[in-house]
Amino acid sequence: MRPKQNTPTIYDIADAAGVSPSTVSRVLGGSNYPVAPRTKARIKELAEQMGYVSKAPRLDRSAVESVHVLVPDLCNPFYTALVSGLESSLRAYGLDMVLTNTNWDPAREKALVSRLTRLNTPMIIAPVSQDLGHIETALTHNAEIVLIEAALPQKCPGIQFNSYAGGVMATQHLLSRGLNQIAYLSPPLTRLTRLEVYNGFRAAMESAGLPLASELVLIGQDEALTDEDTFALGVQMCQQLLAGLPAPPQAIFCENDMIALGVLQHLQSLSIRVPEDISVIGIDNIPLGALAVPQLTTVDQCTREMGSLAAELFRGQHLDPHRKPVQLLLEPQLIVRQTVR
Repeated sequence: MRPKQNTPTIYDIADAAGVSPSTVSRVLGGSNYPVAPRTKARIKELAEQMGYVSKAPRLDRSAVESVHVLVPDLCNPFYTALVSGLESSLRAYGLDMVLTNTNWDPAREKALVSRLTRLNTPMIIAPVSQDLGHIETALTHNAEIVLIEAALPQKCPGIQFNSYAGGVMATQHLLSRGLNQIAYLSPPLTRLTRLEVYNGFRAAMESAGLPLASELVLIGQDEALTDEDTFALGVQMCQQLLAGLPAPPQAIFCENDMIALGVLQHLQSLSIRVPEDISVIGIDNIPLGALAVPQLTTVDQCTREMGSLAAELFRGQHLDPHRKPVQLLLEPQLIVRQTVR
């Protein structure tokens, strides 16, 4: 009896299609061996449905000319800066970049990773969610992958921002200014980076002996898919926060800069002065933050450098596939401007 596999094999497809494993192998391997068109179509359909990935040999590294880059949102300033750093470094190494927007769709990302693995296409990926099962499967099939901003599998090179330290740093800056009543606004904690920022905020507050009041912590339920949506989320959450409190908080810590900019607009519409009445801080250091009035205090994630280093990690692993995967952690930097008193 064949042992049960964790991933589908040609034997599973053969059982489902009612044909021999050799027929499946010929069809999926692109052989010219004659197979009835209907049978061929059925085998390919089953392979796609079952998520079959062929165990391809490692590609000829000297022949690689491009890298496929997958990011969740091309309009987001964070990913714009990330891609800029990636592209310039890949170009310097003589590599082209093929860019795909996964649009925060886990199913689309999973399908793309499976397809690119079958095509022996190298990838640099900023994953949509914390579930990396499809990445780990691709790695077992010799896929060349570098991850950005994800919990890194042991065998995968990648780069992360120390989001926990960023949350601690922003909170401690507010506390150092005598601001003890701090509200926290965030999109859904569906991404590791967001959860780590929140954990850093909580740890800094607990270390200072300050309890976390539930009415001061607002976590969004729905994912904002565009910058406009994220900005609007900041406005909405600020409205909700102020409506639920007998008096405004001393400060508002926003998980990202676009939410912080929405908060700034709403506060200004109410003639609440920033930073005199309420201080505001974000995380990201997107260019728009420096253009706001007042200019946004934030935590720099070194985003462009992250992209550049991801390209460097890819090149190193590409040239020496036998080396131990390098995993980097970038530390935060506080950017002091005008929105914290």
